[in-house]
Amino acid sequence: MSKRYSKKKKQELIDLILPDIEVMVTPLACKKHGLPYSTFRLWIGESKDLVALHARAKSLYIEQRVGEMQEILDAPPVMNEKGSTDHGEVQLRKLRVETIKWELARLAPKKYGDRLTLAGDEDSPVVVTAVELKVIDHKAKQIEDGT
Repeated sequence: MSKRYSKKKKQELIDLILPDIEVMVTPLACKKHGLPYSTFRLWIGESKDLVALHARAKSLYIEQRVGEMQEILDAPPVMNEKGSTDHGEVQLRKLRVETIKWELARLAPKKYGDRLTLAGDEDSPVVVTAVELKVIDHKAKQIEDGT
């Protein structure tokens, strides 16, 4: 059975969680404040205002992650004690950037996702210009070919 929250407690939790969504994913923000993510999702479904506030917070989080990725890419290379580039650090940065890219592709697929359209979608539907129907009688084809 799910826990019931008073209007006051619900608003307090929302006021705590929304700023955190600007810097972390929603499930982690909910967990930080002891609120089940499923409960927060129900609250979003009940309030158009909360939908807009959540979307704004999520947008700010996405911008922040893009900024983090840019900082990683712009950072000067780390040198090891021999004065050459630390290849372990390079690989770690590469992994961090790829992880952020993966996350962004899931949070905002239209903007940051892969652009593979196989079956069409709302933005680029598949257009069929002509359909030709042929009925082939295999026996007639074999006789015609002499086989």
